[in-house]
Amino acid sequence: MFVCPKCGWIVDRDYNASFNILHRSGSERPLVPVELCLLPLARWGYEAGSPVR
Repeated sequence: MFVCPKCGWIVDRDYNASFNILHRSGSERPLVPVELCLLPLARWGYEAGSPVR
């Protein structure tokens, strides 16, 4: 277990090591704001698929 000496955060040491490697490699995903919007509602429920012909 890893315990942060500054804030007391407790985490598995393997998870912490992988987090540090990812963070230092520059491979982490950037934090990008996301715009939220409502999706249109379906009029007749859901459609399972087209009939077989």
